[in-house]
Amino acid sequence: MNRKPAYQGYYFRRLRALRLGLLLLLTAAPAAASDQPLELSRGRLTVKANLNTEVFYTVLNLAGSSAELRNTVYMPLYDDMTAYFAPYKEHPAVKELDSGGTLNWNTGFSYNVPAEFPLYFGDLPEGRRQADYTREFLDRLRIPGAGPGDLEKKAAYMDAYWEKVRDFYNTSSFGTYWRKARPRYAGFVADLYAAMPEAEVLELHEAYHGDRAFSRAVAVTSALTLPSGGNYGLRVKGRDGASTIYDIMSAVRNSGGGADFRNASTAELMALHEFGHSFCNPVVARHYGEAEKYSFLLRGLRGKVDGAYGDWRSVLNELLVRAVHARLLLGLRGADAAAGFLAKERDREGFIFIDDWYRLLGEYEAGRDKYPTLDGFYPRLLAELAAWGVYERQEPRPLGTKWFKAAPGGVQLVKAEVYGAAYAAGLRSGDTVAAVDGAPMTAPDAYLRATKAFDALPAGGAMTFTVLRSSGPADVRVERGLGPFQRVVRLGAEYRNVRRRAPKELGLFWAGFGPEGMAVGFAAEDKPAALAGIKKGDVIKTAGGTPLTNREAYERAVADWEKLPEGGALKFIVLREGRETAVEVKSGQWQEITETVRLSGTN
Repeated sequence: MNRKPAYQGYYFRRLRALRLGLLLLLTAAPAAASDQPLELSRGRLTVKANLNTEVFYTVLNLAGSSAELRNTVYMPLYDDMTAYFAPYKEHPAVKELDSGGTLNWNTGFSYNVPAEFPLYFGDLPEGRRQADYTREFLDRLRIPGAGPGDLEKKAAYMDAYWEKVRDFYNTSSFGTYWRKARPRYAGFVADLYAAMPEAEVLELHEAYHGDRAFSRAVAVTSALTLPSGGNYGLRVKGRDGASTIYDIMSAVRNSGGGADFRNASTAELMALHEFGHSFCNPVVARHYGEAEKYSFLLRGLRGKVDGAYGDWRSVLNELLVRAVHARLLLGLRGADAAAGFLAKERDREGFIFIDDWYRLLGEYEAGRDKYPTLDGFYPRLLAELAAWGVYERQEPRPLGTKWFKAAPGGVQLVKAEVYGAAYAAGLRSGDTVAAVDGAPMTAPDAYLRATKAFDALPAGGAMTFTVLRSSGPADVRVERGLGPFQRVVRLGAEYRNVRRRAPKELGLFWAGFGPEGMAVGFAAEDKPAALAGIKKGDVIKTAGGTPLTNREAYERAVADWEKLPEGGALKFIVLREGRETAVEVKSGQWQEITETVRLSGTN
């Protein structure tokens, strides 16, 4: 006899009784008609609303830890979705993605990984797997008991997790919700289809890369992507051998308030960028063994390149996509458009190396007889990274409050970054900012303008933030003081790189920082920290006597670790279940590393 999993028990049978009442929340939409298309096509391009994508992003949005990733301005169906599915926040599919679950944002299940996962399966409710997971997808996952090369274990874990997602679909009556929401999703599809560029963007990519390996391209409208406003380019090869490339697209904020899928310039931007990932990511994956030796450069990157793409492979994916995008834009819109794009990517987004790669891609274009594919030219791009190093500099701190949302009385800070000037002045996640320099913060856009104004201040400049607290309004002076930051530097007369032996990486991945120390999001099982006993959920108070209350302190601890002699150890004070424990992590495994030194006689 087949037995249902425990999560299909009494608790969820009781929740089923709530459905009829919750459906009333969606009846404001017109009745769905069978002829309202959720998919429109021309040539090899399809624009669609994807059932699996919305089911999975619903599950992810229900997880409590997703609050820090969400800005509902970008999510036109968020209120309806949360009202309907609120009773299912304790479902095992949801809990698995929360901060205590295995597949949470801090353990590698982040950004493009959750966007890619539901695409491996046929449409729910059957939802059978119809494509093999890629090596790159599985490599991103950190599953307990599965080492880096245990791909079969990781695949089996993800298959078992998908069964929980299927149960969520059935238990929550997602099909009923989907039918009620169909008119709005059909509207999203029609809007994006009309906004897609007339230029044959797909053919441009094929010709540029020398890669014609896909069968069709699909632009997916999603009202629930995380982080809010996120867009993802993916490629999935079915077991029948056919490859489909995807552009998972979020709604775009519009000047009249709200968000929709009607912006033609954004549609072109995303078609160039996100479909580009399907061509560029496999190139990076094939050469990642060589690329990994430059991974030390990640420590010196800031801006979006650091905040949104926190691992080296993701940074390389984005760098190649954006450099190619600039070259395509040069052909489509001219030199001024390409120059403006490069300036934004370099100065605002933080892709410092993009000018070098843009220049080299000009050589690729001129030498297609020698390099018929971009894959063949890519080692030349990687070699250019040898001209860069990483060195600590004193720089003005940014405000460090990039996540915020509307709240009664002002704008609430979703996350105050510990390296920022706001945190240094005493502002914390959850604070509500009512005014900045006396100007009311009536909407998130007003606060966004204030943050840009702060980050444009010179060192020593300051602004006054009026904060609402339980004791009443308080004026907080936030100064743009100096702080130590690792930065990429170009080698030459002032800096050079040297190689030396150092202990292998600690294997720690932080989940956040606070007054007590660094919360451990993951500890790799085969690395020194885990072998010494440090594990996920621990809070590391100090390393080598230095309090780990912010990211910069942790980076300095990593630098101290890398300077240990063979057989040396670094002492950690760990807080676990309310008790402090001293843990000595020994430098038993060694490797060659690159570090940047400043030459004597330079200022």
